Amino acid sequence: MTRWNGPAHRGAAREARERRRAEAEARNARTPMERTARFRRQLDALADPRTARD
Repeated sequence: MTRWNGPAHRGAAREARERRRAEAEARNARTPMERTARFRRQLDALADPRTARD
């Protein structure tokens, strides 16, 4: 029977690094304008059917 070494010996650290890198790349793919709260509020207002314009 093999010894249980925990998730660290099963590639968990590598998977966590890859996941963090993917999240960082997704964040950095947005432009500085898209990162602002004002821009996100404008998008929310456009998506809201009560405030959407024709």
